[in-house]
Amino acid sequence: MLTLEIVRIVLYYDPETGKWKWLKNRGGNRGKAGTWRKDGRIQIRLYGKFYLSSRLAWFYMTGEWPTEIDHIDRNRANDRWTNLREVSRSENLKNKPSRPLKRNRPVWLR
Repeated sequence: MLTLEIVRIVLYYDPETGKWKWLKNRGGNRGKAGTWRKDGRIQIRLYGKFYLSSRLAWFYMTGEWPTEIDHIDRNRANDRWTNLREVSRSENLKNKPSRPLKRNRPVWLR
């Protein structure tokens, strides 16, 4: 089980920017932490398991794992503390657009 103490030993979260940095050298990587997922969210791998950046941010700031996190501005990559809120599943679905956002295909696939 990942504890808050372990997270704070290896990572630093900046609540103003929503960005993460490694505090411990991880295979030569001491800079920015996190990678993009296809759905637009950011994930961080800790001890062989992937965690969503937004959920880690909530855990880092409150010491408790959230049930579900909502990005107030609907931008899944904006993990600033002021943009995150813990909600129920039904509340989170209310903040979803009525239609899926249309994604533009990359130029090389057109």
